[in-house]
Order: sequence, then C-alpha cells, then structure tokens
Amino acid sequence: MRILIFLSTFALIVIYYGSVECAEKLDVDGLRNMLKPMSNTCKRRTGVSNELIANTHNGEFPRVRPLMCYFKCLSMMLKTMDKDGITRLEDLQKATALLVREDIEPKMRKVATECFEEVPNKGDPCEYAIEFVECSYKKDKSVYFIPF
Repeated sequence: MRILIFLSTFALIVIYYGSVECAEKLDVDGLRNMLKPMSNTCKRRTGVSNELIANTHNGEFPRVRPLMCYFKCLSMMLKTMDKDGITRLEDLQKATALLVREDIEPKMRKVATECFEEVPNKGDPCEYAIEFVECSYKKDKSVYFIPF
C-alpha cells in the first residue's frame, strides 16, 4: 500500500513537472531516481537521517516520528495520500499503470492491493504511511523503490 501511495504521488509529480515522457515507464531504479528530489525535500521537512532511510532496505522500520512522517511526506508529495491522511486504491493503481514498466506492474499492483486491504488506517497519517511501506517491503522487497 505504501508503494501504491508512493507510485500515485510519483505519477502526479511526473505529470506536473514533465520529468518523464508519457510513453516512458520506469523500473525500480528509475522510480528511485525520480523520487530523489522529493526524498530530499521530505528529509529536510522531517529531519529523518539517511541511516534510518537506508536501514529500511534491510527491513528495519522503527516507529520514530521522523521516519514515519518522512513516508507520509513522500505519500503526500506523490498525491497518493491526501491532507487528511486518506489513500485510495484506485489512485494507487492508476499511478502504477502510468509509471511502472509492464514487467513489474503486476507485482506492484498485487503488493499495493494486499497492503491497502491489510493495513488499517487508525487516524495517524504518519503511522499509516510507515505501516503501509513496511507491509509493501515485506510482501515483495524486489519492488521496494524508496531512495537511499
């Protein structure tokens, strides 16, 4: 689900800034590269350390506010989470279809759908964002595209 949140946000930013041509779809590395400017902005806004972000690539998702809110920030920048912390599966699926290469799109759609269904939104957007991202990582880390 977190992946979907990120993909949706990516899609909107790509459309807005025109950084990726409509016909060009991205693999995981391409998604990471596209996210780097947003990641840098969210790092500054939340104060999260590079180490905390890098450790998520090893499956470490400590519940510390800077990291939790970093994921929320990315989700909001990607427009996959609204200002009230709400995420919609349809938006995640559309972003995936728009941005992701056909060879990995089914994996990402599956992960997003499963995490969307499994991760409850308890009202704290930062908590929801990290739980969604962690769920996505656990489901299929081969499509984990958070920059580090």
